[in-house]
Amino acid sequence: MQEFRPASVIAADTALAESIRDGDVDAFGELVDRFAVPVTRVARHVAAERSDDVERDTFLFAWRRRHQFDPGRDFGPWMMALVVEAAGSELTEEVERMWTFASATATLPDERRDALRRLCVDGVAPDDDAVAADVARDKLRLDRRVEHLDDADRELADPLAWPDTDPMLSERVVTAIESELAAPGGSEVVEVAPARSQRLLRPVLIGLVAAMGVLLAVIVGLSALSGAPEPEDFSVPLVPTGLVLDVDGGDISVTERVAGIQLDLNAPTLPRRSGGNFYRGVLVLDSGAEVTVGTFAEGGDVILWGGVALADVSSFRVELDDLDGVVPDGDVVLKADFPAR
Repeated sequence: MQEFRPASVIAADTALAESIRDGDVDAFGELVDRFAVPVTRVARHVAAERSDDVERDTFLFAWRRRHQFDPGRDFGPWMMALVVEAAGSELTEEVERMWTFASATATLPDERRDALRRLCVDGVAPDDDAVAADVARDKLRLDRRVEHLDDADRELADPLAWPDTDPMLSERVVTAIESELAAPGGSEVVEVAPARSQRLLRPVLIGLVAAMGVLLAVIVGLSALSGAPEPEDFSVPLVPTGLVLDVDGGDISVTERVAGIQLDLNAPTLPRRSGGNFYRGVLVLDSGAEVTVGTFAEGGDVILWGGVALADVSSFRVELDDLDGVVPDGDVVLKADFPAR
């Protein structure tokens, strides 16, 4: 079970894995939050009566084995194998299917996920037109993530595919980790040669309490230098102009970096262009000047770069273009206004 991951996602996952390997408990909390939904879904299926323990143990397994995970790999298959092992169960096609759907439904913020769940499970669309449009776009993206699976609509209509997670799960896991780290002698529990349905625990002495304080300070310093991904400066919706039918818009996330402006564009309803036809991304500056930031054939998970200062940019456009000069200049398909900075 492998999913396509854009280069930006691979870079962010690599930085997160390196921080976790270095012992950054806060970074590990991010991993818990990300995989809480699929872990909960599988745990409740394979170990319903003790699913809470299985959820916690899955992440404790991940913490204890963090040095066995190679930065750059996809966290998903690793976490799926751990939840099955924590439950003392087997990895089956049904479990993989559950994991895939739950992972897909977990990608949205809670409020938008709840609205999409009501649409898929109850067939109830939001009353507000703007919210309904956002939910429709979310549904399209969700459909694309699971379109390779049979009976996707039936699976998404199952309330079990949208589990509510324990809001205290991350806190419970972090508390358990901190308890291990603060054990007498400053020991941490490490697993050696784990079996599928059982685990062998071995305490490893890592120093006195005073020495451990120094070690943690070094880890924090290294984590700060590890190149963790910079946060988005902002995200704005891409508004369709109506030039191309059936384009529902999308969104663009903008981050100012040392090399320039990184633009993460997601407009999955843009039809694919080929045969010398393509889309062009354009930044419009306050001065009226235009800067091309890249070309692409379709709009799903596109990364564009502009070597200008973010403070000088007023808007962004997606235009039609081609190699033969047939498409008129200024054929705008999508546009987005940047907030005043």
